[in-house]
Amino acid sequence: MLARSTKLAAALRPQTSKLLSRSFAHRVNMVLKEDVAKLGFRGDEVSVKAGYARNYLYPEKLAVYATEANRQKFKVDQESVDEAQQEKEYELEAIIHRLSNIEVEFKRHTPVKTDVKLTSEVNAQNISDMLEKNYGVIVGVARIHLPTPIKTLGSHTVKVRVDDAIEAEYAAGAVETEDADASEDDQKKGASKKKWVSLAIEIERR
Repeated sequence: MLARSTKLAAALRPQTSKLLSRSFAHRVNMVLKEDVAKLGFRGDEVSVKAGYARNYLYPEKLAVYATEANRQKFKVDQESVDEAQQEKEYELEAIIHRLSNIEVEFKRHTPVKTDVKLTSEVNAQNISDMLEKNYGVIVGVARIHLPTPIKTLGSHTVKVRVDDAIEAEYAAGAVETEDADASEDDQKKGASKKKWVSLAIEIERR
């Protein structure tokens, strides 16, 4: 009896192995809802093992089965994404146009004797606030590349990132103006007189 059971098990083993191999080799098509590392990007239709789809992609809401309905649903979503991207590009072009036609100026004091050094520096926050207040252009401080605050008159360059592909370059020059309220005696004593730091803007693309 034992010998017969052993022979039967041996005979069934190859068939069982083939069935298991077929089961593991079974693949399904999925449409990705999110970017998945080493697999694809959102909207891609990919072929994966059934177990991977069933146990990970689908329950984690990373993908849906590639039915015609899901393909059409994603297609509609992708069209919306394209429209939003196009609208963003229009907005960026409008920002670029505005930046290329304005000049930002800051009023600062400098001690008369030094004639160059500012008593109050110009920093990234100043630039960001001025752009929003006077021109309605919102550029976050993190996107203003100013290694050190501007502390002197003269020519300076400040790069501002509008997005990942576009940079606005602020070329800063200084214009000196006398403080009308300061008397000659005050100036001789080292009183401050008003100066202007002008930021002219240039646009460049990478």
